[in-house]
Amino acid sequence: MIVSAVEDILRLKFGIADMSPVMLTFIRDAARSEIESKGNFYWQAAHEDITISAGVDEFNVRTDFVVPDFFDFRFVALQRNGRWRFIFPGSWQATLEGVDVDEEGFPERCTFENGVLKISPIPDDEIEGTLFYFKSTAEPSDVTETDDLYTDYPQMILFQSLAVGERLLNKNLEAARVWENLAQDQIEKALAYTAKVLGEPTEEISASTAAKILQGQVGK
Repeated sequence: MIVSAVEDILRLKFGIADMSPVMLTFIRDAARSEIESKGNFYWQAAHEDITISAGVDEFNVRTDFVVPDFFDFRFVALQRNGRWRFIFPGSWQATLEGVDVDEEGFPERCTFENGVLKISPIPDDEIEGTLFYFKSTAEPSDVTETDDLYTDYPQMILFQSLAVGERLLNKNLEAARVWENLAQDQIEKALAYTAKVLGEPTEEISASTAAKILQGQVGK
């Protein structure tokens, strides 16, 4: 399904043949935002290369590189001498638990709070790595375009758009809940599929590590 098909259905459903492009875009943007607020989906998965300097135990992710539309942290993969370590986030209290704050070495724990990635122990050498994260995505800007959401789960974006339209145009919360419930069925399917595909090996992640990622464990 492409954007124009969703917009045609919105015009027909709400009986507004000349609904403005601005309103249609607003409804679609709100629908996508509401969908992505309910979980992290495979189409949001992204990664950025990072460098952590020696002796630095925290850094702002926007200082050394730009993370467009950052949404949620997944894990960080750090490399030294050809060896990769996959570190998953925890609370800062858990990150520091039982650790000398002046300890130096290869990082084993991390947390991500208020836009800052904090690691422990403090690196004793410069470390190259990759930050894996989820980002917010944008609606296609042209009515002839599409993306993963429209291609793989067109009913989800349609139902959520209809829910937004009911609340915005008709002030009908009951009707909106009907569409939201229909969208939720699609959302649950997409989240289940996300867990599956993000637990599969890729060029960056081996099969054994992918299995640990899926289980929420630290790969070493």
